[in-house]
Amino acid sequence: MLCPKCGYNSFEYNDSCPKCHHDLKPTRRSLSLTTPKPGVVDFFSFLGGSDALSSSASLDPNEDFDLGDLNLIKRP
Repeated sequence: MLCPKCGYNSFEYNDSCPKCHHDLKPTRRSLSLTTPKPGVVDFFSFLGGSDALSSSASLDPNEDFDLGDLNLIKRP
C-alpha cells in the first residue's frame, strides 16, 4: 500500500505510514482493506514441539555442551 502523503510502500495492515507517520486508516477504509496483521511464527515448534522452549530453560550453564566439530572453546 502506498502512503498518499510520501509515497512509501508499506504493508496493508499498517495503521500509519512507517516513514512519515501519516494516518492510513481513512485510506484503508476507502479501499475496503481489512488485511489483518500476520501472527507470530513459533520456530520452536519446528525444532521439537511445544516443549522445546521449556526444556532449554533447564540447561546447566556450567555443563559442557557438545557441539561436535564446532566446539571451539577448550575448558581446562
